[in-house]
Amino acid sequence: MFQKKIKILFDILEVSNQEISRYAGCSPSGISRLKSGARKPGPASPTVDKFINGVIQYAAAHNKSNLLIDIAGVSGEESLHTGIKKWLYDKNNHYPDKHSKNIDKDSCYPSFSEKLNGVMNLCEMSNVKLARAVNVDTSYISRFRKGNRSPKSNPELLDRICTALFEYTALKGHLPELADMIQIPISSFYDSSNNIKTDELYLRFHIWMDDFSANDQYAIKHLLETIDTFTSNINIDIPPLEHIVPEDILNDKTDIYQGITGLQRAVLRFLGCAVRDHYDELLLYSDQGMEWMVENEDFRKRWAALMALCVRQGTHIKIIHNIDRDITEMISAVESWMPLYTSGMIKSYYNRKSCGTRFKHTIFLCPDRACIAACHTNGMDNKSIYNYYTEPIYLDYMKENYESLLLDSDSLATIEQGGNANAENNIISQDDFSNLSLSILQNKVIITKNSMPKLTITFTHPLLCNAFQAYAEYTKQHR
Repeated sequence: MFQKKIKILFDILEVSNQEISRYAGCSPSGISRLKSGARKPGPASPTVDKFINGVIQYAAAHNKSNLLIDIAGVSGEESLHTGIKKWLYDKNNHYPDKHSKNIDKDSCYPSFSEKLNGVMNLCEMSNVKLARAVNVDTSYISRFRKGNRSPKSNPELLDRICTALFEYTALKGHLPELADMIQIPISSFYDSSNNIKTDELYLRFHIWMDDFSANDQYAIKHLLETIDTFTSNINIDIPPLEHIVPEDILNDKTDIYQGITGLQRAVLRFLGCAVRDHYDELLLYSDQGMEWMVENEDFRKRWAALMALCVRQGTHIKIIHNIDRDITEMISAVESWMPLYTSGMIKSYYNRKSCGTRFKHTIFLCPDRACIAACHTNGMDNKSIYNYYTEPIYLDYMKENYESLLLDSDSLATIEQGGNANAENNIISQDDFSNLSLSILQNKVIITKNSMPKLTITFTHPLLCNAFQAYAEYTKQHR
């Protein structure tokens, strides 16, 4: 309910992330995470206080304070902050009926991640509990909730998730609230004995969860928000190498690393040596999931710092993405690499061939220096053996493999400094993204960022092009 109510505030105030961030004194990306459900801080969080203050100040500046007073049920600015906070965290306190006609209820849960967050928050089910119920790693549930992945291509997993959520919601006695969430009157599911017909309600719930039609549009909108508010951070202060990679890792002579923690240690060694020894070029490919890189926040920060140091010292980097990644995972990768793309030191590609579903492969190579390589069956990431090669015969072999992949690859994205907006072809509303223009041409999409740093970004990946086209059609219909 917290995320739904955040969206309601944005809807009734008709305000953007960027505008609220200015009044709240925090970053637009932080507001975006709050709005998308990627982050749900507790009532005592300073972030929530800043957000509420920003909402109150924006409303006051635009003569909309009465809308907030209606929500909070109070009068006087002194108690308005407390009233809004109570409303945000009160699961039983919904939006006043007299304004409900102004809210597009379907828009409150447009994506799978938002539906999943909504139901899990309703029945107070943790990531660990759901992961155990459906027999997957907790990191999968975390990425589903963040919108970085979806079970769209795995119907069996979706069935298990729906069953576990529905049963737990019923156990908690929240089926009427669940019916309200999916916009179906609960009264239509009572039998003659006044008992809920759970089989019929479950079927409607499963259909609702199985509707992925808005997922791509949501992912594209999030990417546009990221670009719209992007500020390059390559030149920020970065700790020295010795503070990023411990000396024992940097000087490690191990040939074999095992599991996710082993891979992370190998990558810190690989990138640390690239910085220390000024490697000229890095060639990167992996069709594993991205959990190993993004789930551990400490590792992710170290990885980002090392990549920034590589770029800063002039190391050229080539990375090959996969054509059959889930669109949300693809966009998550683009967003993660955005600060590095703008340096001009990175060339990104996508491989036109499907990587298959049986095996996963990794090649992180610096020609003539070192290579991390692995091949394991799907789902064995945490038990896989990752080899760290330095012998010339292996390095030459891995380079041949990488070059073979490049032959079947096309450019994923090109990023050029400077804007070149074409107002005639722009298909996005300036009310939504005042700094961007978007043009969809045959086989490519061009995004122009007209605020500093000015950028022109071109995507050619078929999945991304199709997703942008779907987003354009959706926004045109809902303007």
